Amino acid sequence: MMGEKIGKRYGFFALVLLCLFIIEGIIILNVFSFSGIRSSLITQVKEKNLAEAARASSALEGYIQQVRDELMTLTKLPPQAGLSIEKCRKEVSSVHQKISGITDALLLANGNGDIIACSSPSLSYFEGLNIKNKDYFSIPSETNETHTSFVNFGQKGIVIISAPLSENAFYGNSGAGQRGVLMSVIDINKLFNEFFHPIVAQESIFLWVDPSTNETILQSPGTSFSKEVRQLYLPLERVFSTTVSLKNIGQAAVTSSDHYIGSQKWRLLIFTPLKSIGRELVAVQQRNLFSLGFVSIIIIALSYFLISIYKTKEDVQHQLEKVNITLEKLGIKVDVEEERFSQADIALEPGRLYLIEESDENHAHEIFLSTLNRGFAGLGLIREDPAAFRARYNLEKTPLIWMTRHPRKGCICESRLEPLQAIIAEFINNSQKAAVLIDRLDYLSAMYPVEVLVRWLSEMKDLAATGQAVVICSVNPDALDEKKLKNLAAVTSDPLGAFTASNIHLDEMEKKILDSINSFNIQNRLISFKDITGILNVTKPTTRAKLAKLAAKGLIRIEKTGRTKSIKITSAGRRLIRSR
Repeated sequence: MMGEKIGKRYGFFALVLLCLFIIEGIIILNVFSFSGIRSSLITQVKEKNLAEAARASSALEGYIQQVRDELMTLTKLPPQAGLSIEKCRKEVSSVHQKISGITDALLLANGNGDIIACSSPSLSYFEGLNIKNKDYFSIPSETNETHTSFVNFGQKGIVIISAPLSENAFYGNSGAGQRGVLMSVIDINKLFNEFFHPIVAQESIFLWVDPSTNETILQSPGTSFSKEVRQLYLPLERVFSTTVSLKNIGQAAVTSSDHYIGSQKWRLLIFTPLKSIGRELVAVQQRNLFSLGFVSIIIIALSYFLISIYKTKEDVQHQLEKVNITLEKLGIKVDVEEERFSQADIALEPGRLYLIEESDENHAHEIFLSTLNRGFAGLGLIREDPAAFRARYNLEKTPLIWMTRHPRKGCICESRLEPLQAIIAEFINNSQKAAVLIDRLDYLSAMYPVEVLVRWLSEMKDLAATGQAVVICSVNPDALDEKKLKNLAAVTSDPLGAFTASNIHLDEMEKKILDSINSFNIQNRLISFKDITGILNVTKPTTRAKLAKLAAKGLIRIEKTGRTKSIKITSAGRRLIRSR
């Protein structure tokens, strides 16, 4: 049944639809999975920043302690050669060589607080200053202990570690019994670059502050922080890691780390924008969302298509039931002829509707028989007595319908388009491979307007495509005007279209040979090589060469009967003669 074949296609597309639903489900799971993975990445970034900031803070505190210890050692030693006020005007490598460890920038103040010596031209801005009232001079002088201070010189931030000179030291004592102060100067940018810069990612920004005074020590270039951020994160006494929403940054992971430089507590805040975390995952997520949308569109389109197919299936079934004609009632059986017929010279492609224009050559019959010879079950709609047709072509199992308006007992007779369509549809449905012959469309054209006949042929074309059947129609071109013939040709294919005089070139001798073979065959007479040689008065080698050429072009067929070779013209050869 037609409905069953459509049902198979329906089942195939339903399976495809099910697979698409599964794919869509996998994509949705991936979308949620990537969301979870991104949350995990954010957590990992916060934990990583927290741990690395804690390690960097500890290393910074160790560095400051080491500088302080070295400074205390230097205060107990005699003055170093090259440490003088004049040396601030040029580099003195000898000073760095004689000062061991990591301390490389020194200032010396006498008991009155005057800077009297330095170790590097980079400290020349201290030259001539009196620092008696500065805490980094007064506190170590009064307490006799080291002191650490953060000092801003314009836009330059420095850390000064100062230590009082011992009584045995000879660093510039004033002679009044007042001891001076030895200071190590550290550029704040050097501290940041050495300890914190490696842990601040390229996309992150930082804020380095004194939480007790809210004073900014250092921050990312071109970045400003609102009072709200300072009030929220600077007063806290504990190290923390959280997610916040900032005006200029958006959603960000913020990590805090506290450390001490001397007795002063400093705080580093690292802000990492969430948009920079898992950027590749976000790109994958976007591709997943695009794929989800694409698959959803396909599912919607395929669902609509399946509904259309199901509706078509119901319409076809309803149409067949409405016509109320079955093969069983007509006594038509689908079967394949066992006996072989003439050798096929043209193989038609299944799933197509063919139209053959002919007067009386019976090309359509020959091609129909050739298709049966390939194992197709045949159904013939013919314009002659089925008994004569069956006897002429030795058909036993192929059902034949006589297209006539005068029913005859013992024959299946029908000429109405709707019942013929129902018979053909059911026959194709019940066949594995079906070949249908519709003989003499000019007869039906005389009964129906050409527009109706063209629509009917379009239905036949759809039936052939759906059931992968071969439908062969013939028409007498002399019985139709040119316009009607073009209308019929527009919905059909011509299997012999390539075999025309404009496509195949023959010389005059080859044309005469082809005409002679056709004349003999029309009279149902066999023609041999000897006959051709005698008729054209040519040599045997010439005959063999010309016949071989015609056979190679598919215009004739050479058959051996006993010791004699007979020649038969093919459908293509007859079409070529007719087109000249």
